[in-house]
Amino acid sequence: MSTTDDLTKRVERMAGKRIAQRRKPSGGYSIATREIITFDDGSSAFIKAGRNIPNSALATWIRREHRVYQTLTGDFLARLLAFDDDGVEPILMLEDLSHAHWPPPWQTPHIDAVLAALKQVAPQAFNDARPLRYATQLIHSWQVVADDPGPFLSLAACRRKEHRTRIFRINADLKQTFIKKSAKISAQSVRVPFGFSVASPTGC
Repeated sequence: MSTTDDLTKRVERMAGKRIAQRRKPSGGYSIATREIITFDDGSSAFIKAGRNIPNSALATWIRREHRVYQTLTGDFLARLLAFDDDGVEPILMLEDLSHAHWPPPWQTPHIDAVLAALKQVAPQAFNDARPLRYATQLIHSWQVVADDPGPFLSLAACRRKEHRTRIFRINADLKQTFIKKSAKISAQSVRVPFGFSVASPTGC
C-alpha cells in the first residue's frame, strides 16, 4: 500500500483541496484502504485504494468498480467524484454516504428501494456484468449460515456479542414480502455488475 504521505498527496491532487481530517469508516469487509476524508472547505468524500496482492486482486476490482460508476446511472449510486490510477494502486473517490442508513435491520421501505434500484439497473448495458443466476451461491450463503449458525459462530468472527443472536433472527413476514416482490423482476433481465457486493450481517 502507499504510504500515508503518498496517499495524501494523490487525494489532495484529485480533489484540488487540502485534507483537514481523515477517519476509517465503520463496517465494510474489503481489505482495501478505505477512508472518509474531510477537506479544509468542510466537504467530505469516501476513498478506496488498493494494489493487487497474492490471493486478492484489489486494484483490478477497484478499476472494475470505477467502470461501474462510469457506465451505470441512477439514484442508487454514490456520485463519482474522482479517479486516479498510477498503474499500481488506483484510488476511487466517491460521495461520502457515511451518514446514510445501511441495513440491517431491513424494513419494507428498504426492500422497496432495492427493487426499485434493480429496475433501474436491469435495462442498462454493462460489459462486465453477469446474469443474476451466477450470484445465486453468494445470495443464499448467509441463509445457509442462518439455518445452522453454530459453525460460523464458533469462529468468533462477530465483533459485538449481541449480534451473535440478533443477526440470525429472521422476520418471516418480511422475507415473504421480499420473495413476492422479487418475483416481479425477471432474473433473466437483471445483471449483476462486478464490483457490487452482497450484504452480510452487521457486526461480522
